[in-house]
Amino acid sequence: MHGMKDKLSEEGKQAKKFPLGSKPANFSNETENHQFDEKFKESEMRYRRLFETAQDGILILDFETGNIVDANPFIMKILDFPLSGIMGKKLWEIGLFSNKEESEVAFIELKTNGYVRFEDMPIQRKNGKIAEVEFICNVYLVNDTKVIQCNIRDITDRKRAENALVVSEQNLKEQNSNFRDLNKEYANLNEELTESIGQIQHMNNNLIIAKLKAEESDHLKSAFLANMSHEIRTPMNAIMGFSELILGLELANENLNKYARIINTSTQQLLTIISDIIDISKIEAGQFTVDSELVNVSALLADIFDTYKRVFDSKKIKLHLSTERPADSVQIQSDGNRIKQVFCNLLNNAIKFTREGEIDFGYKMKDNFIEFYVKDNGIGITPEDQSLIFERFMQVNATNKQLNSGNGLGLSISKALVEKLGGTLSVYSEPGVGSTFAFTIPYPNEI
Repeated sequence: MHGMKDKLSEEGKQAKKFPLGSKPANFSNETENHQFDEKFKESEMRYRRLFETAQDGILILDFETGNIVDANPFIMKILDFPLSGIMGKKLWEIGLFSNKEESEVAFIELKTNGYVRFEDMPIQRKNGKIAEVEFICNVYLVNDTKVIQCNIRDITDRKRAENALVVSEQNLKEQNSNFRDLNKEYANLNEELTESIGQIQHMNNNLIIAKLKAEESDHLKSAFLANMSHEIRTPMNAIMGFSELILGLELANENLNKYARIINTSTQQLLTIISDIIDISKIEAGQFTVDSELVNVSALLADIFDTYKRVFDSKKIKLHLSTERPADSVQIQSDGNRIKQVFCNLLNNAIKFTREGEIDFGYKMKDNFIEFYVKDNGIGITPEDQSLIFERFMQVNATNKQLNSGNGLGLSISKALVEKLGGTLSVYSEPGVGSTFAFTIPYPNEI
């Protein structure tokens, strides 16, 4: 850049010595005039060649107006403007200065002092990108006329490298600081770990003892539940038998008939609770088993529909069964009784939280699974409660956040059943709109 500036200054001296378009007074004959013209043209060509090939941007401005009167190709590359797009314009009109008032003050300073310099100036190109440049302006005389030459050097890469170096140094300092802190933490943790080894060994011994006691307790619990099942089921079966006998006699006494129905309903509820308790006990003990048989899905759902239709006839709720394929066309190798148990739990919940409207249940084919579902338009479940409904002994009421009636085991057992059958149970719900419970059962293509 300095070499280029020296050459341009030398040419400027020539321009001052022999102004463009004029001849010295002592050239009186044609030979001398011709020699002068040749030297002048040669000097002008050298200057133009330097001007055109310079690796810095060069702008020539009118001294009085500040309008651009000439520019070299390199400035076109920096600004991303064609020559026709900048000729006759001010510097701030082509993105070199962002503030017009400040630019006018700088232009007055240039005209007064003959020199102005900006070492680090951001400019906006035509495409919107920002370039960092070094900007220098000088005032020269050409043919006794003042002109302004502005040299512009693109320092974007240099600034980027400088900024990257600053960031790198800051990162290195932070890493060194973090390394020292981590070293201290490591030393402290090492001491704590050494102290904890004895405690962990002691805890392991306690865990072994607790495990033995838990296994013993589990065996005792299983034996107790098995005995309780036998003891409770015997009188309950008798109650159900006599209740059904009373109902079958069609007694004239309406109260007796009413009481018999209450006995029968309560007994069924009690048996359901007992079955749930036994199932959850088996799940916790790891003794829960499922059977494998060829299940006709349509027949299974039709049986469930017939069972529940009598319940729905007494309510303001319609029951609808949806099947994707014709009857007898879908058969799965699974446990039909367990699938029915899951459906009953889901339908009972749907009835419980739906005052009126419709409950839809059925299935859809989904890849290598068959997806069963129960959909209602009841009160729905809030997002925060959806994570609680599958926990044991918990049943959340979506309106007042209090525990609802029931033992809270139905959904927990259903989830365990579905997972044991190789599927998953999920819920999709919105308060005030309703809920959809869906569970999948494997349905390989070869069946």
